[in-house]
Amino acid sequence: MTNATLAQPTATIADEVRDFIKDYVSLPSESYLDILTLFVLHTHAFDAARTTPYIYITSQGPGSGKTRVMEVMQEICRKSSFNSAMTTATLFTMIDSRRPTLFWDEVDTIYSGAKNEELRGVLNSGYKHNGSVPRIDKSTEDGVRDYSTFCPKVLAGIDNGNVPDTVLDRSIKITLERAKPGMVKPFYSEDVEELAADLQDTIRAWVQANNDALRNRENRPAAMEGLTDRQNDMIRPLLMVADRIPGWHDRARAAFAHAFGAQETPLSPAAAALNTAREWFLMNPDADRIASRTIMDGAGINGKQLGSWMTQFGVKGGTYAIGGKNSKGYMKTELDAAFDRFLPALPNN
Repeated sequence: MTNATLAQPTATIADEVRDFIKDYVSLPSESYLDILTLFVLHTHAFDAARTTPYIYITSQGPGSGKTRVMEVMQEICRKSSFNSAMTTATLFTMIDSRRPTLFWDEVDTIYSGAKNEELRGVLNSGYKHNGSVPRIDKSTEDGVRDYSTFCPKVLAGIDNGNVPDTVLDRSIKITLERAKPGMVKPFYSEDVEELAADLQDTIRAWVQANNDALRNRENRPAAMEGLTDRQNDMIRPLLMVADRIPGWHDRARAAFAHAFGAQETPLSPAAAALNTAREWFLMNPDADRIASRTIMDGAGINGKQLGSWMTQFGVKGGTYAIGGKNSKGYMKTELDAAFDRFLPALPNN
């Protein structure tokens, strides 16, 4: 672990995690990339959480990259553990003692008969801090012990209708499609071990610095409109993580609105002004600069507000030749970085 890594500003935490995932997996929307980024950070801050969402990676058939998503995330999540041919007793004992990030492939197959009733209980109960399964234990005073089933979980399986609503209601569902060749880098775990270890060190340092804020009930985010009570419950710790990272408050809420099909939360005034510039460039793809007046008129703000907000976004303006005359404005190359960091991803990206 280098001093330079530890010294990086917290605003880059989400960017680094996001870039790591994006290099190796193809997702149907950048909103899901944002959600996986927040989930990774949440696993490291899990001790401060009282709920957790399940990430359910699914597809209509094999070969869509479900296993690859799990492999990549295992490298950077906290205490990753893969459930492979594990007995139910071993599973809930491990969850109770280790609080791992549990990766569970072929989860659709456990809902094919009564023989897996105990495994169902682990999933049905484990999204809240008090989720548990009781088992006989003669060493206790009353002969029964409650084993905690609470831990972050990444599930994967074919979308064959077997997974019941009790699990889907606790999950953020990401349906994959077969990626086109060349869209992502080849993934070899041995090639990313050092990078992943450094990234985890950086995340742990960030969690340590923000732990009190993540535990503080006064920082609980308001419920998102259009989401069920359970959905709001399970994403709350991820929103609390997002609210500690500059630029991710609006971005996170837009990502969850997209994932759950809800109406997106309105942007803050500053982000709305920045989005005015992004929308103008989308309508004018050949332009490399934009006049301040164009943003001010589009957003209904004055020059003092625009200058202050652009400074917050790390964007410096200047005087440029625009429309045949010299005008105050901003270069697209500089704004692009702010679009990526401070605005929700475009839905079709």
